[in-house]
Amino acid sequence: MKIQKLLLIIFFILFISPSFAQNIDSLKNILDKTTNKEAKNELLNELATAYYKQGISYYFSAEYDSAIISLKNSQTVYKELNNTKKVGELYDKIGSCYYSGKADYQQAMSSYLKALEIREQINDTLGIAYSLNNLGNIYFRLGNREKALNNYLKALIFAQKTTDKKINAILLNNIGIEYADQKEYEKAIEYHLKAVDIKKEFENKLSLAVTYISIGSLYKYQNKLDEALEYYYKANTILETSENTHYKAMVLNYMAAVFYEKNQFQKAINYLNSSLELSEKISANKLSENSYLELTKIYKDIKNYEKAFIFQEKYIATHDTIFSEESNKALSEMQVKYETEKKEKENEILKRENEIGELKFEKQKTRAFILTITSVLLFVLIALTVILSILIYNKYRYKQKINTILEDKNDQLKLANKKLAESEQNLKELVATKDKFFSIIAHDLRSPLSSLSLVTEVLDQNIDSLDKDKTAYLLGSINKAANNLMELVENLLNWARTQTGKITFEPSKINVSEIIKQNINLLALNAEKKNITIKNNVKNNIFARADINLIATVIRNLLSNAIKFTNEQGTITFDISEKNEFYEIKISDTGLGISEKNIQKLFRIDIDPRQIGDSVEKGTGLGLILCKEFVEKNGGQINVQSEIEIGSTFSFTIKKYE
Repeated sequence: MKIQKLLLIIFFILFISPSFAQNIDSLKNILDKTTNKEAKNELLNELATAYYKQGISYYFSAEYDSAIISLKNSQTVYKELNNTKKVGELYDKIGSCYYSGKADYQQAMSSYLKALEIREQINDTLGIAYSLNNLGNIYFRLGNREKALNNYLKALIFAQKTTDKKINAILLNNIGIEYADQKEYEKAIEYHLKAVDIKKEFENKLSLAVTYISIGSLYKYQNKLDEALEYYYKANTILETSENTHYKAMVLNYMAAVFYEKNQFQKAINYLNSSLELSEKISANKLSENSYLELTKIYKDIKNYEKAFIFQEKYIATHDTIFSEESNKALSEMQVKYETEKKEKENEILKRENEIGELKFEKQKTRAFILTITSVLLFVLIALTVILSILIYNKYRYKQKINTILEDKNDQLKLANKKLAESEQNLKELVATKDKFFSIIAHDLRSPLSSLSLVTEVLDQNIDSLDKDKTAYLLGSINKAANNLMELVENLLNWARTQTGKITFEPSKINVSEIIKQNINLLALNAEKKNITIKNNVKNNIFARADINLIATVIRNLLSNAIKFTNEQGTITFDISEKNEFYEIKISDTGLGISEKNIQKLFRIDIDPRQIGDSVEKGTGLGLILCKEFVEKNGGQINVQSEIEIGSTFSFTIKKYE
């Protein structure tokens, strides 16, 4: 499919686009020579159509700026012909170029709103339905799900007045998706089933299979596993004759998840293997990653640790590949954005310079004109002296105005140059920070991986000669390296999600006491290994308003760090106090402590954590960076107090629930 699409784009570029340009030039030449009104209108219709087809060809070849220019040219001709319906359709197409091609949602919304206004004026029912659906899609992308749903529901009212089955099916699906996001699963299923009734009449059944998958997933969310399987089977039956490998792999993956929930492990394994075979064929890394993770969990559950370890390695490798690809993509997007902004600033500067030049020219023309008038006035009667005085006064006022405009333009030019310099400096700092960050992460990834490689090599070569104690020691080393690696990967994933804005923030009433107890129980074994005592002085039923997942991550990271940097037989203490509308949670330890100089280096992504402290156990520093971001996201602050050889106290604030 990708090759076919690429060939189609090449075909458009090499053959279709040049032919449109030639046809347009030919039509323009004929139009210049045509005087008959009826013949001229026919030629204008042909010219508008040629511009439209040229715009569509540019759209399919991903030349969106050229597509917008051609579509606007077509729109101009249709305006001359007073074809209001076509003008509205072209606003819709231009909006799609901004939406799908350039991800410029503000420009897309402006075009869609103009299309809607025109279609409402001419009572174009079908067009109104499409415009409202397009606006719903933009609100969906901007994260305003309530406005998205309202637009879809309004659009459905208009769509149901038409015979267009395509828009009705699209809207029913979109509404179902929105209700699913609100966890109103029954309503979501109701709308998806209505879409199914329409899609059964379509010749292409792929869209029907996708809707069956959505319905199956909605039943799975409600733990109705048999109903979920019923719809996954229906989707799979359709996809068996389809060329869409991605959806084939997806539905097999989903079916495996249901069988896992039903404790039918062998069936789950079979479906996951089938899904993997397809996803690996098309390099669908996200699907492969999920399959590896599910296989790891299943083999752990059935105590086949050898295979669990194999699939866990594959999962980590695939996860690292995805992370690397996403990082490179993000950096590329940042570079493109920088270059675009730089170009826009350069264009703005050039525009300002042209305006200043034009003003200077106008000033010179005005001066020459006034000099001419003054020469003429020397020969007129004394009675015209009053008129001369008025002209001189007007000249003075005009000169002041010109000078004021020139000063404003110069100020704007200086400001534009300053912003351009700041933007360039920010990008340089960002790239430097990125390079520093990746060098630190590369070292910390290499260390546990090297340990795993070395220990497993010893086991592999000496398994028959090792006694029980040595084997246990080596297995313990493997476990420690794997845990360090897992902690690093988890923190990396969370950090990446914060940088891309994919961390959700859902504040609610939370029981801080219970969250602390849960995390103490979770890490109790780690503390027992070092004979560390954990004291919890926090009373029961202390309630705050925050995102439970983010705060649990903060407490878990700070407690894990305290255990890591506290010596054998040390003590870790949890305390809580009130500060106006906040609670302050303190986690104190009797560890090595941190110097004042090193405290300044904490919470910074550009500082190598190996430079901080004297402990043998070094971290990546990502955990504390995440803690700071998560605490601040919840409206609080994080602080550190420490003394060498005495210990450290990490504290953070969280809003009370009122």
